[in-house]
Amino acid sequence: MNARYNRIPVGSNMRHPIGMPNSSQLLNLDHFTSLQRYSDTNALFSPDLVIRSNIGGQSGARNDTWGNSRQNLRYDEARPTRPPNQLNGIQKRSAQRGNVANQKKQLRSLKDRLGQQRPINYVEVDRDRTELLADSISRRLNSEQSGSRLDPVELSDSETQDSTKYHKQISSSSKSSSASNTTSNTSVSSKSPYIDKLSHQITRFFFRNIQTLEVLQQKRYLCNRLFEVARAAAETQYSCNMFLVGSTLNGCASKTSDADLCLYLPNANIDKRKTLNLLEKLRNRLRRSGQFGGIQLIRATVPILKFNDHVTGFECDLNINNSVGIRNTHLLKAYSLVDERLAQLMFAVKYWARFNGINDASAGTFNSYSLALMTIFFLQVGVSPPIAPVLQQVEKEMFSLDREVEQLPRLDKMESKYRNDNSQTIGDLFCQFFEFFNSRFNFDTDIASIRLGRILKRSSKSEPQWTEKYICIEEPFDQSNTARAVYSHEKFTRIKQAFEGAERRADHGRDFDCFVAMHG
Repeated sequence: MNARYNRIPVGSNMRHPIGMPNSSQLLNLDHFTSLQRYSDTNALFSPDLVIRSNIGGQSGARNDTWGNSRQNLRYDEARPTRPPNQLNGIQKRSAQRGNVANQKKQLRSLKDRLGQQRPINYVEVDRDRTELLADSISRRLNSEQSGSRLDPVELSDSETQDSTKYHKQISSSSKSSSASNTTSNTSVSSKSPYIDKLSHQITRFFFRNIQTLEVLQQKRYLCNRLFEVARAAAETQYSCNMFLVGSTLNGCASKTSDADLCLYLPNANIDKRKTLNLLEKLRNRLRRSGQFGGIQLIRATVPILKFNDHVTGFECDLNINNSVGIRNTHLLKAYSLVDERLAQLMFAVKYWARFNGINDASAGTFNSYSLALMTIFFLQVGVSPPIAPVLQQVEKEMFSLDREVEQLPRLDKMESKYRNDNSQTIGDLFCQFFEFFNSRFNFDTDIASIRLGRILKRSSKSEPQWTEKYICIEEPFDQSNTARAVYSHEKFTRIKQAFEGAERRADHGRDFDCFVAMHG
């Protein structure tokens, strides 16, 4: 898509409801590339895979997918003339006031051309957006057999005056549910008013905390600045590109999430020693620039440069040539486009794990990527009918390892291509997620694989990462175990207790706040 849109400067005061721009605010940012389109309903998960800042440094490779354009902004009007030295004091002050007025006029003209808009009242925006979401949920619930359901609009986070009546309805609904579901071990009936309230709370939590468009702009600005530094550190001996990866684009990023970046050198075959040398050069240049602090080189299996950006305030992790990270960002972004519930469930599960102390790979628990894979896997095999397709089986060419990462296809049609008949609410799915991994998935013998969309057995693997670890989640591209950080029985026990505790809280009809509060 080569259409030209209004440009919005980085750091402008333009805001929009919960980071959701309308179609008149489409972007094509200066100093950025390929941030081309945001839909009305899913702005943060645009069909365009916005993960790359590539300005110069190409080795002549043709790239129709991303584009590579850079334009310089300049004032249309000529600079005002300096008042001659022979003017008296009054004339000089008058001429200087004229210069200031002319400069302000130029600035207004520049802002008009860039499309800068007045800030929006956030209180009004949040209230309007909440009412919209509540109406949408209410329509979905009313389209089914509602019975004793409560209107989600009445179950906002701050409304407690009807709590007695509400808990009575939960109690009566639980009794009827247990009588009709004698063979099921599901935590809560999908037709209970508790599920309706939980769905409303999760949706509010998601839209209040998800990464806004302004934050995404700032991360792309950071990506562009780092690209210039990295190209200088590589001393132009390599063609290089800078990619934003991870939660920034796959649907799990919050307003305060870190920026994960990958410096990709497509024509360079560099080993770990050369990688460390290049990261050391980059570290030195970042220090000299004065724009970054807390710079640390982590000499791990995959070396990482950690630092803070003083301009945007983000904490950053930068690696080199981690093509698998670029590919799985592309894959998870595609999954987030298939069904809106997937991104919301990933976000809720991630923050449940974080607040319960099991989302830190350095401490021997889950990393966020493993939790995202578990969520997708659950939506593939844990619900009926399935919500998430097995994309690597039905879209083999799109996600083939034979395709260069610089030529990964756009995801324009992914949102409309896949439809499913599953009408479960996000609250129902959230509760069933814990029931699935507590009762139906056996951590001792099973491997979760979204690549095949089915459970694999540990007995089919012989490597220590499968036979000697407590939890096995298959990486869909290099087929490694993403949960290999869980190596101690103590941490595994803590993870199991967290899942069991979440299922108990769902059984007792607890609010979502009880799931994302520190326990243990």
